[in-house]
Amino acid sequence: MAALSEWLQIMLGEIARKREDQERARAEESQRATEARGATESQHASEAQRSVDPRSGSSASSSAPELRIVARR
Repeated sequence: MAALSEWLQIMLGEIARKREDQERARAEESQRATEARGATESQHASEAQRSVDPRSGSSASSSAPELRIVARR
């Protein structure tokens, strides 16, 4: 009976270690996802700044064509 108790303690220790490893892996994955979202948001912000037309200060979006007025004689 003492051997079973020792074996049971070892198994319970292994189960606890594996559970801790899983929790650590989930926390690391969550941290990486949070950092990736932050990097993506930062990248989108800098792309939005680059898409502003410095001549007019308006967005140089491809969905709104630029209109030019040409005088005819």
